[in-house]
Amino acid sequence: MLFTRRVEILSSRTKKLESTKKFSSYIGKNVYSKSGELVGKVYDVIMKNDNMVGVIYKGASRVFIGKEFFKSDTDDAIMLKIEPVTGLIGKHVYDSTGKIIGKVVELKRKSTANSFDELRVKKAFYSMSVHIPKKFIAVAKKNIILSKPWEEKK
Repeated sequence: MLFTRRVEILSSRTKKLESTKKFSSYIGKNVYSKSGELVGKVYDVIMKNDNMVGVIYKGASRVFIGKEFFKSDTDDAIMLKIEPVTGLIGKHVYDSTGKIIGKVVELKRKSTANSFDELRVKKAFYSMSVHIPKKFIAVAKKNIILSKPWEEKK
């Protein structure tokens, strides 16, 4: 039961609190991707018209994730039914021969959907970045592998 101490109810709409959930209980919950990778902890709960629409979780960056992407919501964690594309930032990128291209520093996105159009990748802080279109990516898991050898433009 969510409320361990007796709570007096003053409401014309709600008679019982047993099937309700306090939004404060979300703060600090772990958020896991579809594959079970920890992507962050709930930082804030976002409401609209007295309904929760999603949460902001804090991992490598702060990310709002809509409730429509929740697979399950337990007392301990939120499981997502997606792999958030924001998790690609910081991953290493290799071409099909195993040559390292660099690390993802930014995603180019056209909308707020869980997709991207291209990655901006840098080998080092002082180096020029390269833009890699999504169509050249074969694998995007722990690392990102391109579908063909990468030729740097000079």
